[in-house]
Amino acid sequence: MSWATNDLIFFAGPGPDTANLLRLGTEGQVETDEISITEGADEPASTVEPSRTPTATATAAATGEPASTAVPIPVTGAGRPDIAGNTYVSPSYGYSLHWDDAWQTAEVSSASGRDTLRLTNGASAVSFESYPFAGTPEECLTTTRDQYADDPAYRDFDLLTRSGGQPLGGVEGDRAFLGFTATHTPPGGGATDYAYYVECRYLEEPAAILRVIMITSPGAFAVDYAALERILRTLRV
Repeated sequence: MSWATNDLIFFAGPGPDTANLLRLGTEGQVETDEISITEGADEPASTVEPSRTPTATATAAATGEPASTAVPIPVTGAGRPDIAGNTYVSPSYGYSLHWDDAWQTAEVSSASGRDTLRLTNGASAVSFESYPFAGTPEECLTTTRDQYADDPAYRDFDLLTRSGGQPLGGVEGDRAFLGFTATHTPPGGGATDYAYYVECRYLEEPAAILRVIMITSPGAFAVDYAALERILRTLRV
């Protein structure tokens, strides 16, 4: 099956081999209160309830790639020039983010030009990763999409949509973004449904990308996406 709007197409099916085609076109700003989750026509709507405590597996899954080899920097104590209260400043790229007290810092690291900030609010895990990248935001998003689609631990991909049926995804200015659900089955573990939001933003000097990945339960996505949007509105590059 497939969904289409303008130049955006996402194929969903029984496995990642049918979920690896995405064309990005122009989409407007998504209104948070219009977001809904559209399951496949042959499947019932998800009944997964929000998980209030993201597991280590869920947090790792949010990155879409193997865990970074950078050593996490302790998030408490003196000598933290990159975090002041609830504000983070990237040591390598200089952008800043601010969050409210509902979020806690789970990890901060910087190594070999790759800066990582991970936050959790008890319902979702969000990673902000910046690293050298000479491509476009669309290419960053495509790379991340392929990491999920090519991983046999992920299956049953479905595109998140707004209530009007428009897919949550596209290209807008210097960013490319996509929301989807998938079933994740870690080795030796049980299958769990998650909702994901991936966004890539271009950082000009030096040429780099800021990649944002949020993972939460399908039932909590609308609330957690709104909370993430509030953080992204504080982004200063």
